[in-house]
Amino acid sequence: MPVGMPAHWWAPGLHLAERLALPGTPAADPGQEPADRARRRVERWRTAYRLDRDGRFERRLAELGIEEADLTALLAEPAQELAGRASLPGWAARAEEVLAAMPPQGELPEGGVPPGGHAGLTLVVAPFARHAVDELAAAVRPKGWTP
Repeated sequence: MPVGMPAHWWAPGLHLAERLALPGTPAADPGQEPADRARRRVERWRTAYRLDRDGRFERRLAELGIEEADLTALLAEPAQELAGRASLPGWAARAEEVLAAMPPQGELPEGGVPPGGHAGLTLVVAPFARHAVDELAAAVRPKGWTP
């Protein structure tokens, strides 16, 4: 787990299909503020993607086997409770692995900051890029390719 982050840091990143596949259901009353925030998110989605036309939003929810109230409840579920119904997803485990391997002060990649780059962003992205390159190299090596 990344230092300084709660154990459930990853739970809000679960997408809708992941949340729908979880056992159990969200708590009945997440509180007024989370419920209001979830309703605003649903409304933004509905209008931003023009899903408010011709019943498209309702049809899409019906395809998923849920209603708007179900979606709102899924979005309002507190991260700690959501994490209690889920296991750590692969993408979060990979992020934790990369973050755990980072040096405490961060190191710029060999060659320093790319032209036009920003040191702060490079410090954040470089460990993930390095990890991706290592995974790619490991995947192609058995095929006789060399990175």
